[in-house]
Amino acid sequence: MKQAVVRQVNSMHMHCDAVGNVLLAKLACQDASDCLVIFPAEVVFWMLKNLPPYRGPALTRPTNLPTIVQEDWNTSVPRVLSVQCVISHDGFRMTMNLDAKKNLTAVMSAATLELMRQLMFAYHEDLFDPSV
Repeated sequence: MKQAVVRQVNSMHMHCDAVGNVLLAKLACQDASDCLVIFPAEVVFWMLKNLPPYRGPALTRPTNLPTIVQEDWNTSVPRVLSVQCVISHDGFRMTMNLDAKKNLTAVMSAATLELMRQLMFAYHEDLFDPSV
C-alpha cells in the first residue's frame, strides 16, 4: 500500500463535471497548498449512503471556501479509487486511495465533514448513479 500524505482540511468546495461522472473537490489545507482530487460518482454515492448527517450542536460553516477555476479541471488531478472513513467525536479522517500520487488522508472537523456531505448531496442529482 502506498504511503499517505496527511493534511488538515479547513474548508473545501466541489463542482460536478458536465457529464455527471465525477465531482472535483478542492480542499483548503492548513499549512499546505490546496489539494485537488476527483471523486467518481460511485464513491460519492457510497459516501452519501454511509456518512450520516451531523446531529450535534449548531455548526459554524467553514470560512474561506476555495474557488474552483477552469484550470483546476486537468488530467493531472488524481482520481479517488476508494476511501476509508473514520468518524470520531472530534472530527473525521478520510484516507483516499488515489490512482496517481501518494494516497491522501484528510483530517476534518465535524463542520467541514458536514459541508462535504452537503455539497455531495447538492450534486447527487447531477451525477450518474451506476447502481441504478
